[in-house]
Amino acid sequence: MFHRFAAFLSASALLTACGTTASTTSTDDVTADATTDDSAMTDAVSSDLPSDISADVLPDVAADAASDSAADAPTDAASADTSDLLDALESDIPPADVPVLSPAYGAWSELPSDSTNTLAGIWGSGPSDIWAVGEQGTIVHSEGTTWHATESPTFQWLQAVWGSSASDVWAVGNFGTILHFDGKIWSKVKSGVTDGLFAVAGAGPDDVWAVGDAGLVLHKDASGWKQVTVPTSAFLYSVWALAKDDVWICGGQGTAIHFDGTTWKATTTGVTGTLEGIWGLATDDVWAAGNGGALLHWDGKTWTQAAGTDKNSYLFRVWGVAKNDLWASGNMGALLHFDGATWQKYTIPTDLQLRGFWGPSQDDVWVIGPAKVVYRYLK
Repeated sequence: MFHRFAAFLSASALLTACGTTASTTSTDDVTADATTDDSAMTDAVSSDLPSDISADVLPDVAADAASDSAADAPTDAASADTSDLLDALESDIPPADVPVLSPAYGAWSELPSDSTNTLAGIWGSGPSDIWAVGEQGTIVHSEGTTWHATESPTFQWLQAVWGSSASDVWAVGNFGTILHFDGKIWSKVKSGVTDGLFAVAGAGPDDVWAVGDAGLVLHKDASGWKQVTVPTSAFLYSVWALAKDDVWICGGQGTAIHFDGTTWKATTTGVTGTLEGIWGLATDDVWAAGNGGALLHWDGKTWTQAAGTDKNSYLFRVWGVAKNDLWASGNMGALLHFDGATWQKYTIPTDLQLRGFWGPSQDDVWVIGPAKVVYRYLK
């Protein structure tokens, strides 16, 4: 089934073939699972990829294909094509003035995930209890060193995972899929919706949020999951809950909305592209990442773009453990680290998309991508 994350991979494959690589007002309680009719399925499939992504992320494939097809082109034309290709490949790499950290700062290594499927989300309750989810309902678990596949009750794409403890873990995905782990087994939970869910996070076991297609927001309290009205119809891709009265959601069209425990309010981000990830340490210290190299900081009053990012890159996630220890990831293996003063480029053994982050400490960080492996940073 076609879905949002697969669209990025399909686009990447297409570009490779052409000679380059792409890198609050609660409603009534949610009812039992809605029956997915043909129109709902069509809407869910077509809505999984925002319209601005193809325009903002993908280069002119047709032009590249046309130039590549001229097998008998003059030598100087071939040289020009090679130059264009190199420019395209380098477009997702931070500019030269972004310093590259030396191995003395720590190193990233690649580990097999024990799955042949792409992974999209990662979370752990501690260094010996880490979960990752992804394609075809894939769920893998690590005790801190190796990864092992776990039985899953769904074949739907799982986009994100989050938990309040080792015995209270949630995963969400396509067509309104919600799964719960009680410390023993994963089981399906009725969401009452059929649209895609892209992110899940919370401030506690009875305060969990899930977001997705076209302004879709669900909230779980002690009574269960309910749909919530928010002041946007944009696609929503990330949620971060600092507390019951301090919740952020970001998404398409530069959307970043905030919940103060009573009301959802939109904020002005200054960007119009998609914001894919949001994360924060405090009410006045929140970060958002997205299209056009967007790496925005909220100081409690306004959003400000950070210096040192490539406007041609697409960032997916931002995450950290301290004010001076943040990570951001994106397409073409883009990986940046913030030391409290500047964002710096890190080298990692992949040129593919990097998605979710999680780590038990600043010296032990995990990140996942579409290559059926996970990457671990040890310092």
